[in-house]
Amino acid sequence: MAAKFWHRRGSRRTNAIVGASLAGIGALIYFSPAGSHAPFLPDKIVHKVEQMPRKPQPTQASKHKTVTVTRVKVQRPPSRTRTVKVAVPDKKYVYRNGSPAGAPTGIAGCSSFQSQQQAQTVYLADLSDPFALDGPAGPHNGDGIACSSLAVDPSKPKSTPVDPYVWPSPNPPGKHALINPAKKYFGLAADGLPSNSTLFDSLDGAAGKAPSLVQWSENFDSAFPFAKIATAWRRNALPVITWTSSPSDLSSPDLSRYSLANIAAGRFDAYLRSWGAGVAAQKLPVVIRLDQEMNGNWYIWGAGFQGNGIRNTPADYVAAWRHVWNIFNSIGANSYAIWAFTPSRVDTLRADGVGSSTGFTTVQQDYPGDQYVDWVGMSGFQYQPSENAGYWTTFGRTLGQLKALTGKPIYVAEAGAAQSILGADRTAVKAEWTRQTLSGLAADPRVVGVTWYDNNEVGRHTVNGKAVETDWTFTSSIAAQAAFRAGVADARYSAGVMPPYLTGQ
Repeated sequence: MAAKFWHRRGSRRTNAIVGASLAGIGALIYFSPAGSHAPFLPDKIVHKVEQMPRKPQPTQASKHKTVTVTRVKVQRPPSRTRTVKVAVPDKKYVYRNGSPAGAPTGIAGCSSFQSQQQAQTVYLADLSDPFALDGPAGPHNGDGIACSSLAVDPSKPKSTPVDPYVWPSPNPPGKHALINPAKKYFGLAADGLPSNSTLFDSLDGAAGKAPSLVQWSENFDSAFPFAKIATAWRRNALPVITWTSSPSDLSSPDLSRYSLANIAAGRFDAYLRSWGAGVAAQKLPVVIRLDQEMNGNWYIWGAGFQGNGIRNTPADYVAAWRHVWNIFNSIGANSYAIWAFTPSRVDTLRADGVGSSTGFTTVQQDYPGDQYVDWVGMSGFQYQPSENAGYWTTFGRTLGQLKALTGKPIYVAEAGAAQSILGADRTAVKAEWTRQTLSGLAADPRVVGVTWYDNNEVGRHTVNGKAVETDWTFTSSIAAQAAFRAGVADARYSAGVMPPYLTGQ
């Protein structure tokens, strides 16, 4: 899925070329015998910097301050060797790739320059702004004018602002193409996505590839997330909403009103219509992963959940799902909504020391039917000490049941392995499991994608009756990250938009 990048007044690359050209013309003028000004930068430092005080110039930037200058001898052709003065701060700044063309030796910020245009020349040479000339260092800097507090040299042209990066407008493919993609989705689910752009950027960099799918959760008291969906699509990532029929506050005393029977009876219709209307109005495809892991007994929307005044049955689950789907269909939202039925891993539905197996159901009992589902899928995690790193151990039985159930495409909605369990380090197991999982899913023609559940959770899972920490993040160790980067680099996985300020383009 291709995307174009646009800027409000032209690309940074174009501005950089123009700026560099102007800087070159200016340098010819200043170094000519008739030039009346000292050049901005030496071509070559002949000897060491000699620092000496001088009186401040009557400018806004230097008034009432003592600045430090250097006397530097520069060399062009022998007949043009001359001495110039360049302001240099006492504290050096170490630039990781060597100083860009036009940068004063030891540059540390705006105090290194005598005019705004000098600072702008250096800014244009490296728009990643390592010297923080246009606000805080990094991609999200200021208004495109470097060191705007410095005096403007009236003998030089005024600087033209360089616009910050502007994300392309979403232009996704149609629903059918998304359901049956040419390449598999590589997805991420991490607390804060997709809204936290800093987190998104850091995960892009750590993975070495931008995800083509991003997943997050909403409850039945959440407003329709217009902004999040648009943010995901601007990165060319298919948005997946894990939408749960529960309130945000699970300590609420009225949980029983969220029973599947109440949903099927129409008691949430006004709310459901607001979401359907949002999908239809925004006209951006979105995957609805409704009431996931329904075959387990740990969520109040479980098909067999018993407690808190709720007594669900698989028939209730099917009726509630179809009711929600029909409301969306009546509004026209199903032209954009992709419905994903994603039970939990079936071979781990057993008593584990926390409670009995009461409430467990089967995927066959819970399935709403092909008319109401676009994708089927599962959650698959590796953290039991007794399990090895095998791909088939985690996914084999569940994938087999899904393939027998329907011919729909399969989406692995949550995957991850723990870094350690009960104090035992599992780095080698996690790295090997990651390698096998990403390779195995890529090779399965029925699988259309996988989402890595990139969170570190404490106390949500138990081993031998004890609550444990499960660090699912792909960066939990160097070995795990290396296996993950190698796995998603596979050409069979599609990529979203890697921002140009992360790629150097």
